[in-house]
Amino acid sequence: MRDDRYCSCELTHKQPHGATEMKLESSNRERLLTPAEVAEMLGVTEGTLSVWRCVKRYPLPFVKAGRLVRYKAADVAKFIDSRTESCEAVPA
Repeated sequence: MRDDRYCSCELTHKQPHGATEMKLESSNRERLLTPAEVAEMLGVTEGTLSVWRCVKRYPLPFVKAGRLVRYKAADVAKFIDSRTESCEAVPA
């Protein structure tokens, strides 16, 4: 008996119908950045990012899956915003 959750083209792969669309939707929702990309954005080395993660030096959230480390673009933007200081004079 055929399982209706699978398209005929997916019978050999056993991938549920619509799984590809869900994956594309998810990847468009928020891009994950590599440590190299984040290091370049922040002007630090990948090693520095590694130390920050290890010692929890700064509140920069990361995603870890096995050995892979990724950063959500929104988290990196929030981190940069939180570290931004203004040069406005304080009224006396």
